[in-house]
Amino acid sequence: KREGSSVGGEIVVTELTMDLIDGYVKCHNDGFGSKVCCLCCPVATNQGDTLRYYTENPDRLQFCGVAVRKSDPLTPLGQVQIAPFPLQDKNSLHKVKPGETYVEEISVSAGARGLGIGTKLLQWAEDTARKAGSNHMTLGVLNGNPAQRLYERVGYRVIECDDAIEKCCACFFVTLFVGRPYGLCDPHWGAVDMRKDLP
Repeated sequence: KREGSSVGGEIVVTELTMDLIDGYVKCHNDGFGSKVCCLCCPVATNQGDTLRYYTENPDRLQFCGVAVRKSDPLTPLGQVQIAPFPLQDKNSLHKVKPGETYVEEISVSAGARGLGIGTKLLQWAEDTARKAGSNHMTLGVLNGNPAQRLYERVGYRVIECDDAIEKCCACFFVTLFVGRPYGLCDPHWGAVDMRKDLP
């Protein structure tokens, strides 16, 4: 956490509502906007597409949490979206299995990083997953993403993959679809899946 900052009880995580879509999109783009798919297509979303998605899939709102200040409940500072079984990842990147809740995406606005908001979002996701009957959480993270340290700190562990061909293919597809988001000289390639059992 940043020195001298105390957000403990000031930040709450609540379900996404339609009136928060604008702030949700801004927060999402702040976290994902610099990433690209297929080396050229931005991962950023727009308000119209997001509004349309949640209008067509209102049951998904309860599985998207937004972090806000109690004093400013209409300005999201972070967001997390989960898919508890039998729901599936909206981007079809992961097949959710019985007992599992998959963290589809999580991001914290640049100006709110280091305040413990990511931890609060993950706690909300775990509480929501338990209510949905899940016994474990999973997520995927690009190698080199500093958020991996947060995931490890709150109990996620890398799911080891001993298959060299699978590792090679994963590196190839991650590079193809997202390129090198942390710079060409960054030594990390590919991505890992992580898991946390829910007590």
